[in-house]
Amino acid sequence: MKIDSVPRSGTLPHPEAEAESTEQPKAPEDTAQPTEPVAVVAGQTAAPSRRPLSRRARLALGLGLAAIVLLFLYVVRDQVQPFIWAGVLAYVLTPIVNMVRRRFGLGRGASVTLVMAVFLGLLIWGISSAVPVLQSDITALSVSLSGINSYLVTYLPNAGTPLVLGIPIPVSNIIHSVQTAIGDLPNMMVHDVYSVASNAVSSLLHVFSFAIATFYLLLDAPRLGRWLNSRIPGRYRGETVMVVNRVNAVLSDFLRAEAILILIMGVASFLALSILGVRFAVVLAPVVGFLEIFPIVGPFLAIAMVTIVALIGPPGFGLTRVGFAVVVALVFFTMRQLEDYLVIPRILGHAVKLHPVIILFALLCGASIGGILGMFLAVPVTGALKVLGGYLYDRLVE
Repeated sequence: MKIDSVPRSGTLPHPEAEAESTEQPKAPEDTAQPTEPVAVVAGQTAAPSRRPLSRRARLALGLGLAAIVLLFLYVVRDQVQPFIWAGVLAYVLTPIVNMVRRRFGLGRGASVTLVMAVFLGLLIWGISSAVPVLQSDITALSVSLSGINSYLVTYLPNAGTPLVLGIPIPVSNIIHSVQTAIGDLPNMMVHDVYSVASNAVSSLLHVFSFAIATFYLLLDAPRLGRWLNSRIPGRYRGETVMVVNRVNAVLSDFLRAEAILILIMGVASFLALSILGVRFAVVLAPVVGFLEIFPIVGPFLAIAMVTIVALIGPPGFGLTRVGFAVVVALVFFTMRQLEDYLVIPRILGHAVKLHPVIILFALLCGASIGGILGMFLAVPVTGALKVLGGYLYDRLVE
């Protein structure tokens, strides 16, 4: 039996391998070894693969970008407002566009064009109808102020300077100043032509930007939704979509319900003012409806406004000015109570459950940050923050 015929054991070293291992030269210790793979394609060296950022670096980068964006938005806040209003309107009109598509079998572009044409047509019709009435009402308001000034001085003792908490209030002088300002309004507009023209051009640009932005937001809403969904990392997508759907339910219910309340209160106010014979009904009714978007504060402002106008104008039903103003205030107070107990629970439902103190605080914060737009968005944004806060609390205590 030959020795070389014995099969080699797997545990024994292979002679050739051993020889190769002994003949391989060692690399010098000072030779730099590449730490990252480098690919060579067509004679060119590709860029090395990027290292992922650490959690602290990602947090710092995210906070820095957020601070830059917020600073930029604050600087251009006046120019951003039309686009925010456009986003709100597009959000409200999206269900109408979807309904038109299903009902008439139109494409997205045709549906958006039809809805925008109807909306802008109604808006232009309302403004063109209100402007002539507003022009005549300015003159009537100036005359009425003269009448209420004479009435206060003639029939009420010490009406010119009543005391409020020991502080004299020169009512007659205040009314005279308002009357002078209203009378000088046309002259001011004529003499300050440059300022009026500049403001008019700025307003037209804002309106144009608002209309164009609304159109494109409505047109590209599905594409924007898909793009935002694709930007969410896969492991967070399901949970993020769930929270977004909750916030969307709160915002959509609130904003669309507010639109219905504005319409209801606008029409009801116009009928009430017309029946009572209060002047400026065409102008006052939309304002009363618009004030519905400011909970708690808006209704009180509306009642105060119509009461003052009733006090200024000629009284009806054979009453004195003060008596007629009280009747108007009682009518609108009753309308408000009916709305609170019959209309709002059915329309708003449980969209935003917020304590009145929280709503008032949110309105004040919104007014200080963004004026009318801030007050308009204060309640829905607070409702959305409530949903996000509840989600974060559940995650912390689970």
